[in-house]
Amino acid sequence: MGVSQDEQVVRQLLADVTADQPYPPSDRHRQVLDRAASRRRPRMAAAVVGLAALAGVAFGLGTSAGSGPTAATSRHVPAWALPWPDHGDGSVPPRVLDSAVAAWRHGFAHMQSTQPTVGVKAPLIWYVGQTTADGQAVVVMFEVDTVTGPRLVAGWATASEVMPGHPPVRGGSPWVLYDVPAPKPKAGLTIGLNVHGQAARPGRSPSNWIVVLAAPQVRQVVWTASPASGPAIHGSLSVIGTTSRGLVAGPAGPLTGPVNLIALYDAAHRNLLARHAWVGVPGSRQSYVPQLVTPGPVIFPPGFNRAVELRAQGTQTDELPGRPGRLAFVARCYGPVPLRLAYSLQIGTPGKSQVALGTIPCDNGVHELVTRIRPRPGGSFFLTIRTSWLTAYRLVQGTVGR
Repeated sequence: MGVSQDEQVVRQLLADVTADQPYPPSDRHRQVLDRAASRRRPRMAAAVVGLAALAGVAFGLGTSAGSGPTAATSRHVPAWALPWPDHGDGSVPPRVLDSAVAAWRHGFAHMQSTQPTVGVKAPLIWYVGQTTADGQAVVVMFEVDTVTGPRLVAGWATASEVMPGHPPVRGGSPWVLYDVPAPKPKAGLTIGLNVHGQAARPGRSPSNWIVVLAAPQVRQVVWTASPASGPAIHGSLSVIGTTSRGLVAGPAGPLTGPVNLIALYDAAHRNLLARHAWVGVPGSRQSYVPQLVTPGPVIFPPGFNRAVELRAQGTQTDELPGRPGRLAFVARCYGPVPLRLAYSLQIGTPGKSQVALGTIPCDNGVHELVTRIRPRPGGSFFLTIRTSWLTAYRLVQGTVGR
């Protein structure tokens, strides 16, 4: 059987997204994924209940909470900005939006090696500043002209970390921000975000929500998702979202893969989307990655002494305690790239200070990997797991023998 053009496009997009690129150690996106996987904080169970069993469900969105009062479909913006409306209803306090801008300025200044107040040439043009995911997340989208050219910034934060009445976040910014060159207006252009609320119960993965901003003439957005029942993929879910002047948000549920946009319909029901695309910020592959469902439990073989369990997705490095015996692992994972494990006694240049331990296939089965390494009891070592951003895993580190 031949491969259709649409399937070829999807495969190419998947190849682009799943390139084996490590997260930077300070990356906020990685921090959010790790924190969501480790805390499993309780949340209000909401509209995602039973989502995996639905098809063709329509979601609408009221006016968003942006940074200004503009409500018209069109407004005057500089030539470098998108001629799209500002979605605003005031539900997000200005100082919360200011904190997102401050976080971006700090990151931009660090990237440009300048002071945070240097580099911006004109006022910001806001598009979105609102809560979503049943009020559990705040999303922002704006453009700004800088000394290096116009930039598009889109991102989000957990509402409990930035909204009034909550203690400030310590140890870093609460904002996940994606900064890319400002895109040119064209048919089918979208700016998307993958966000999530809190887990319904301890030990469960949080449910994902998407936010998609398109041109104001777009009336409906159609996307497909890979919902999960447990750790496995169970087909695709088609969802129709009705926009408010080009903006739509809706629950995507627990996921085992990215959300795929398949249609943008205008009032004449013409599809303005030339080809399928993942939900994300154009030009930022990392923004295409949702929070994936943690794989199911593992069964330990005889003689395996459990020490630490890791639940995550994507590349990461962890410091783990040394125990008597040979270093061993039991893991279960799914995704397009296997787990490649490496051992080191210190953080250093990959390939020079690390010892390759082996590879674990990600076929959603349980696999054991026993090594010759004997970590020093009472000490610690560093374990690096290299894989794609769209590979989720449950890995238990332990020992065998004495």
